[in-house]
Amino acid sequence: MKIIEGYLDRLYKNDDSKDAKEIKEEIKEHLITSAKEYINQGYSENEAQNKAIEQFDGGNDEEASVELRSIYTKKIDVKKERLKKLASLRLKILNAFGWFFGAACLVAYNSFYNKVPTWLMAVLTILISIVIILSIIIVTLKRTMED
Repeated sequence: MKIIEGYLDRLYKNDDSKDAKEIKEEIKEHLITSAKEYINQGYSENEAQNKAIEQFDGGNDEEASVELRSIYTKKIDVKKERLKKLASLRLKILNAFGWFFGAACLVAYNSFYNKVPTWLMAVLTILISIVIILSIIIVTLKRTMED
């Protein structure tokens, strides 16, 4: 369906991002389904594709493009906000790790056997594991935003 593909190429002429490709594919499926309905009503393939596009955007390519780009921008903003929250959580956990590490050092220094309690070592291990996992998630989200 060349007319539909040409329409979508015009809408997304400068955007090869992953999100844009997903939206483009969803719209393409919708337009093809709509065109098939018009073909079943007796329209030619070209007429059916043009009718489907006209029905989709009301005859205004630019208006549809602006609306689709605003949806795409909102998706990016949600990812950015999620990234900020995860980065903030990572800093809070690092802060807690610092406090517990300080406590472990103080206990070891003041202890008769210079030994840190097992529960405190477990807490430190868990906290550093969480920081590592959050760091991996943050890096992965940043990479998906760049695609």
